[in-house]
Amino acid sequence: MVRQSMLCLTIRIKKNDEINGKRLEKVLLEFLRKSKVSGATVWLGVDGFGKSGKSTVHLEGLSINQPMMIDIVEERLT
Repeated sequence: MVRQSMLCLTIRIKKNDEINGKRLEKVLLEFLRKSKVSGATVWLGVDGFGKSGKSTVHLEGLSINQPMMIDIVEERLT
């Protein structure tokens, strides 16, 4: 059996974050894909809080600016 070692990097952003008019998670995924990273997953949070306060606003069942995480995995060089 061959053992494979992986590295994981987590980036935390918010759903409404943009760069040059594009959603940040889309820009990051495009960059990672072009960089030939092994894999990445975007996770959408239901709710959260941090130093700057709550991450969501609830309006009659609608959540705005939810927290997001992007997990990036890459094979470890040995």
